[in-house]
Amino acid sequence: MDRQSVVALAFSTAALAGGCQFELPADRSPIDAAIDATPGPMVLTYGGPSTDLVLGAVGPDGAIVVVSVARPELRIFDLVISTPSLVVAKLTPEPAVAWVRHLDAGDVSPRRVVVTSAGDVIVGGTFTGTLSLGASALVSQGVRDAFLLEFSADAGDLTGAVLLGGLDDEGDYLNDLAVNDAGDVYVAASYSGAFSGCGVTHNAVGSYDGYVARYAAHGLGCRWERVVTGAGSNIAVAIAVTGQVFVGFASYGDVSVGGAVLTGRGSADIVLARYQWDTGDHLASVRLGGAQTDGLDALDGAGGSLFVAGPVAGPTSVGGPTLSPSTPGQTDRYLARFDATTLAHRWSRTLGVDGRVAGSMHLDGGELALSGSLSAPASVGGPVLTPVGSRDALFARYSVVDGSHLDSQLVGGLSVDDGAAQWTTPYGVVWFGTVGDTVQFPSGPRAARGGNDVFVMRR
Repeated sequence: MDRQSVVALAFSTAALAGGCQFELPADRSPIDAAIDATPGPMVLTYGGPSTDLVLGAVGPDGAIVVVSVARPELRIFDLVISTPSLVVAKLTPEPAVAWVRHLDAGDVSPRRVVVTSAGDVIVGGTFTGTLSLGASALVSQGVRDAFLLEFSADAGDLTGAVLLGGLDDEGDYLNDLAVNDAGDVYVAASYSGAFSGCGVTHNAVGSYDGYVARYAAHGLGCRWERVVTGAGSNIAVAIAVTGQVFVGFASYGDVSVGGAVLTGRGSADIVLARYQWDTGDHLASVRLGGAQTDGLDALDGAGGSLFVAGPVAGPTSVGGPTLSPSTPGQTDRYLARFDATTLAHRWSRTLGVDGRVAGSMHLDGGELALSGSLSAPASVGGPVLTPVGSRDALFARYSVVDGSHLDSQLVGGLSVDDGAAQWTTPYGVVWFGTVGDTVQFPSGPRAARGGNDVFVMRR
């Protein structure tokens, strides 16, 4: 498709009332904006008659990738997708539509999306039934299986597909993805019963076993895999690649992640492990936690440090002083820093949020980004924020130097709104989320077509 056609596709939305729209600076025409070397703020909304889900990521060049689900219909750009589908769209920074792909799937839940250094798009999640790949398909074998898909940077061609699953009673889940500079893909997953992700069948020892694997760029060929078993459940929750591979596990009982047996302390503990990036060999591991249930939901590294974030429900330690929720009886969030080589604790602190805040965290541009929702007036480390509706989308950022609050803002209307992700680009910070009613964006109000619509806003 030539550039003029791409530009026309990006902005031929006037006939879709309430569908996909781009907001442009008032003094720019669509074509001028599409060829501008330094694109500025924009808002994109799209959706269907039911509730839509959204994942978002940004490539190294500022290209924006949005993943959502048609249930059963979705209007995106000039497309009307009328069958239940997994929908993946890539936008150039200007913005213009690079490509949109939709794969028929009756019951699909995308979980993670990442963009490689070459601009290829990797999507992982779970599904039941059939996930169409065009001439072929992935067919689930158990209650719920996981999938991994690779789309080419320029054309969005499907260049790799992996089924992770087997015959089970409880389901298999892809929990996190990471990529290295070469574009290799690393997976953190959990499984029950029989399971295969690299052609070898494994049978879970506990209720759930952990699974870590490396797949090669351009085809997703398996390079290595590691299973983590124990008498209870041991779930690979989060993964990061910064020279080596770091994995965070939720462990219920004694476990070995490749070294000595790590003895359980509470009902659930945190286990951190470091593996050799090219072979999967175990290099170091440590078990953290107190007498109660402890967890993590984000893991990332930079500058010789490993950062871990997760919920705090009661007094606990992640290797340093005891941490307690800022509001007794509520769930707070913690941020901790570890040495990336030895996994030794450097510092940890709570962030001052409570049970009125839901969401997930990731490291972005040297800062910790919290994306989620706020259901009642509360502070997330800065001024008190008050939602307009029953739940507003929340976007907050914290320093990885000491965990201090940097910024927090809400997006919302009179209904239910949620933040999904935020990423720094060369052209501004991009927010991803969903809106359930009319929301006042910087250039005007937008009304959702269904239960929720997807929004992407670059500030």
